[in-house]
Amino acid sequence: MVETTLEYRNFPGKTGVHYLLYSPFIAYCIFVISKLLAEDYFTNPGIDHLLLLGLGMGMAALLIIPIGLILDRTRKGIPLLIISVLIPVFMGALFAIQGYPLSQSPTLETTFILALFSGLVSTLVSWGVTLSQTVVVKFRARIIAAFLSVSLLLYVIMMLFEAVLQSFGFPVLEFIVLGCVLASLAFRPWRMSLHPLAVQNNALRYFIPMVLLLASHMTWYFSTKMAVRSLYDLVGDTYVSLVQQVALEYDLLRFDLLQLLFVVVGVVVAGIVADSRGRKTAFSTAVLAFGLLAIFGQTFYFVAFPGTPQAEVVVYALPLLGWERFVEGYILGLCLLLIWSELGSPNRKGLRLALAIWFYIGYMALFWAADLGVPFGDPPDWVGDIGGPFAIFFSLLALWQNANLPEILGREIEMEDFALDFDQKMVDKTVSAFLQDEDFESIKTQMAVIDATEAISDKEFSEFLGEDLVKMLPLKRVKGVGPALEQKLRKAGYDSAAQLAGETPNRLASKIKGMSEKQAERILLNAREAVSKLTKK
Repeated sequence: MVETTLEYRNFPGKTGVHYLLYSPFIAYCIFVISKLLAEDYFTNPGIDHLLLLGLGMGMAALLIIPIGLILDRTRKGIPLLIISVLIPVFMGALFAIQGYPLSQSPTLETTFILALFSGLVSTLVSWGVTLSQTVVVKFRARIIAAFLSVSLLLYVIMMLFEAVLQSFGFPVLEFIVLGCVLASLAFRPWRMSLHPLAVQNNALRYFIPMVLLLASHMTWYFSTKMAVRSLYDLVGDTYVSLVQQVALEYDLLRFDLLQLLFVVVGVVVAGIVADSRGRKTAFSTAVLAFGLLAIFGQTFYFVAFPGTPQAEVVVYALPLLGWERFVEGYILGLCLLLIWSELGSPNRKGLRLALAIWFYIGYMALFWAADLGVPFGDPPDWVGDIGGPFAIFFSLLALWQNANLPEILGREIEMEDFALDFDQKMVDKTVSAFLQDEDFESIKTQMAVIDATEAISDKEFSEFLGEDLVKMLPLKRVKGVGPALEQKLRKAGYDSAAQLAGETPNRLASKIKGMSEKQAERILLNAREAVSKLTKK
């Protein structure tokens, strides 16, 4: 793995494209899951699709935590990411070529679904952790938004052109996914340097209001559904869902797919706001948007001419459904992959992200079970009576919690080989490399460049560091620094490798005549490597 410096000023376009090439696999997984829900993926009539769906989600829930721990332990996100995609896609392609049912059915179908769900959660965790280690915080949300948006749009295309894709007679979808994974290898992801970037704080500070927000979403959804159903019962009409209402009103046969465009817009807006205004502001906006939906949502449906033969249910389905899907997309873009790897120890990113996705899997399973009425039937009647007020109450609690949420944008620090949650033993080991007073300004300049905006005084630096590193790490210990360059560095005010390690390529190049920024960057990387080796002894 080649050590590189992260880009803090310009959007990492090539890196973003590399991560975007995994969107087809996510779309493929969503496609298969939706077909399982519709119970028409496998042609074998003996296959219980809902049972396979439950087994797949169970497998995902069992594996996701160990996957996070493995990532934290090995830091092998790229190999795991590739393997997570290839195994289920190869299986899907092989089975599609042979056709269903097979002689080993339903065992092979079950194996494929288990591999698919395992690959899905493994891909999400390894993708999210690796992204957080290779892209700084101010560009990360837009890459995640693009990743999720492209995944949803590709899923829509797969569903709309399903018959065309099947007419080719070979597994087109699987080949597309494999081609994208192979294309991602052209970016040489194994050469990416994995930097432990994080913000020192507790991820639970965001998790608690997120739980309240999802509780508000669930209570609002089922209370609204039951309230609209009761209005239809009141006038003696057949209940029509919001999706069916829009499809009938606007003659859109596949509005169940087109409504995902509202979700995509929400995802994109969340990514832009999170990168430009910060995670805290973006999360507050999500709570506010859903709180307004919970308060004013009931104004979109009512009974016209009540108590008369002309009584009818009036539902403004399109704006109501569009608002709901927008907020759901916003929450998806902000909360699924973004926040959990950014707070807390850099060495436990995988575990935190795995726990967050594990929670989302549980929430989705509960939501689907309640919506389908299995295994405990429909929600009780009291949900329709008081669910609306409780949805508003949960939103207000979540908004109240937002006041204490930690800032993330502008506070992430590139720690290289150091961790933010070090104990006293690690502190003693690290500060055995003492810095002089001249180093303070250089280090603070480097921290300012990487957007670490919290002020750190010279006194705080002096208490944490010491005075002897010039003797322990002279300039000549840095690879590439010969006598002539050493003399130039001393003339410019640099006396130790640690002083160089805290510098920036731009500043160093401006101080040393004839040195380019590329040469300066190479010298600084060698200086940091020398400091790192010393502190590990």
